Amino acid sequence: MLELRSPACACQASPTWRRLGRAATKRIAARSFLFAGTVALWLFEGNAHFAALATAGENHLRKPAFVNPTQTKLNLGAFDWTVEFWYRPGKDTGDDGVVFELGRGPRGDNDEITSLLVRRHGAGFLLRNQPAGVALEIPSSPDALRPGASWAHFAFTYSAAEGQLRHYVNGLLQRLPPRVRLRSVEVGEQAYFTVARDGRWERPLAGPIDELRFSEAVVYTGPFTPPDTFAPRRARPVLQRGLPLLFDPEAAGAEPLRLGARKHVFLDDALVAASQPNAGASPGVCRPGFSITGRSVLPG
Repeated sequence: MLELRSPACACQASPTWRRLGRAATKRIAARSFLFAGTVALWLFEGNAHFAALATAGENHLRKPAFVNPTQTKLNLGAFDWTVEFWYRPGKDTGDDGVVFELGRGPRGDNDEITSLLVRRHGAGFLLRNQPAGVALEIPSSPDALRPGASWAHFAFTYSAAEGQLRHYVNGLLQRLPPRVRLRSVEVGEQAYFTVARDGRWERPLAGPIDELRFSEAVVYTGPFTPPDTFAPRRARPVLQRGLPLLFDPEAAGAEPLRLGARKHVFLDDALVAASQPNAGASPGVCRPGFSITGRSVLPG
């Protein structure tokens, strides 16, 4: 789940979607939802390796179109913000992996981006902010980023007044990186925002990511207990019993089937015992004279 929180907008996943559980990987099913005044939210049922792209440059394909990400608070810069997510490192690919990237666009035509990457071999994070000429190495927990490690919560807060970025792993403050001044990417007509790959669809993130959240505030100012989930908890729906089976597949088959008010019946081996085409007909082709023997049916 990707969530954007700001004083002007607080939005999250539809309550009909269960939490993207940090459990066994299930089938991948990606859907996008657009909330008025926000960016597109990409939701994934189950947990798996994936990548998502929201772009403002293809309005003719989407109605309504995605909101331009450079006009939202996803466009990190000289204001207080927090980025947080759960991440489980996969195998060591020997290359950096992109957590997210926001670019002015067109994709691949320039380097006007802000991005967060997991460094190769789990050697911390790298925050790139091209408008301010920043390439900030962020120390992190080697154990939490070790290939094959379990799920961990990663949070990054930025105080614009201090020019200080702080990084927490499972609620614990890590060694501080140097102070930096950030700037937002200029608004672009073909701006884009990606998760788990860059704008060229390269440098995939090496493991699954969960509940990526952007907040327009410094959410954490000291040690904290990582949030369990941002998704509201809902009771499991009570399933309604459906219509009874038309017939018992273990029955002898002599009793006629009563179809009732059904208008369509699928003929399969439960009804058809044997079939024989007329002389000269090709196998499997129904012609006049085609005969079927099997169970009897009664209307009403």
